[in-house]
Amino acid sequence: MTTKDGKQGPRRLNHFHGQTLNVDDYQADQGYFLEKLALLHRTLHGYGVVGGHAGELRVVARGRGEAAVDVEPGYAIDGEGHDIIVWEPQVCAVDLAAFGGRGTAHVVLRYAEEPTDYVEDPQNPRYKGYTRTLETFRIDVAKNPPHPLKGVELARVAIDDTVQFLADPRDPAAPGPGEIDRRFVPRVRRACTDLEPASLLALGAYLQGRSALHGELARRLRIEASREARLLADLARVLLALASPGLPELRSALRPLAEREVEALQALGEARPDLAAEEAFRETAEDAAELVRRLADERLRGEDLQGLLQRAAEAGSEALRRTEAEPVAPPPAPPSAEKGPEPEPEFDPARRDKLIAKLHSVGHLPPSFEVLGLRFRRVDEISVGDAGSEGTHGWRLEGASEEGRERAKFLYPDGSEAQDTGRRWKGGQAVYTLKGLTPGRPLVLLKRVDIGRGEMSSEVRSERGPVGTWEVHGSDRQQRWRNVHFVVEAAHVLAATLRLTEVADRAGRDQNAFRIWVYQAE
Repeated sequence: MTTKDGKQGPRRLNHFHGQTLNVDDYQADQGYFLEKLALLHRTLHGYGVVGGHAGELRVVARGRGEAAVDVEPGYAIDGEGHDIIVWEPQVCAVDLAAFGGRGTAHVVLRYAEEPTDYVEDPQNPRYKGYTRTLETFRIDVAKNPPHPLKGVELARVAIDDTVQFLADPRDPAAPGPGEIDRRFVPRVRRACTDLEPASLLALGAYLQGRSALHGELARRLRIEASREARLLADLARVLLALASPGLPELRSALRPLAEREVEALQALGEARPDLAAEEAFRETAEDAAELVRRLADERLRGEDLQGLLQRAAEAGSEALRRTEAEPVAPPPAPPSAEKGPEPEPEFDPARRDKLIAKLHSVGHLPPSFEVLGLRFRRVDEISVGDAGSEGTHGWRLEGASEEGRERAKFLYPDGSEAQDTGRRWKGGQAVYTLKGLTPGRPLVLLKRVDIGRGEMSSEVRSERGPVGTWEVHGSDRQQRWRNVHFVVEAAHVLAATLRLTEVADRAGRDQNAFRIWVYQAE
């Protein structure tokens, strides 16, 4: 791109009458436009799989017990700015023996060119050659991720000596050995939306209605999941206003909102059994669960999304109308001198803790127990480390400097042995939701912890503010299991669900939790 007089810049062919053109001129003419297109791709689009085109080069298992995958059609841009188009499904085999029983196979799409359409002048054999260049591709299996200039990763698979065939992941967020991992695929976002105007209108109406619906549910019924759902709906409205999202972006934005809505409906149904028994409410809950499932489907089409959102919006309006009559859990009013509910028996904290402490050292907790004249019955249980239980209760870690999942087998002081799966972490906070509660009654939580190091402490908060400090004192390297208790007073229990946040208050100290049992006064 340098002229004869040393100037820098792109040079395109300038035609004039009588000009003689040769092969180099035509090659320069094509090269100018190809380089301009590549420059546009590199600087404005980046590199990766282009969303919304054909099958988006999605890699899936063949389903035949083979060490091979199917690559669906699609379009990608590599790091040099080349267009790579796969027009038809491709089969890519993985040689497991080449990895020696351990490694990672990377399915890589690479740009390639092939000369085609050969011609030869029989009168003058010197005039011969290929008249066209085919822009094509090849799909390789590499042991390392490709450099952006050398190809686009479509998937990877962890290989160990147990892998005999390749499969779709059971959990796309955490694929195991032999399962197709699509988490590391680079993606190019489209500059314009691929949704029809009708679908955009339906989406806008859905988000506006969801913001209003969950705002009311959070305000009147104190449903924590609705507070989060309203925030997610408003964030999605901002995304829609500032950008032109395609279906992949919309699915990513709408799925957390739909998941919080399922939790909100569950809480509403537990608090209002009369409402939960109605056919319309059950249909609303089914539509919400169906929306979560469909948003997880990478093959969801725009017209399908439009219908789902319209049905969900109509069902949501009916749910709001049915809850307008009365709140599930009104704020507790102070008892008046003339008339009011009987106050809960007052606890003597020291005596209460001494009685509950009897449960710290036993391996088998009873379904209920009595403390100071109150019978506490088990109403909920969280198995920390179990994906299903964590998902149901919204259990998650935020801001931890270190974290990990662990399976442990220890003794209790009463001699019983227990094996359990849990989590360990440092710093940050643990957030989770208790379910199946009756508003206005106190709770006793018992948490199974490993006190091999001991001296753990966290500040517990609810949406009403600080609840107290959950402390673990002492350490024991022989009999390491303890069930450490924590009391949540009735003033914090305002609905059928209760969101708690445990904030670690000892810097650098290991925290752990394996199981949480929830008891409530009858």
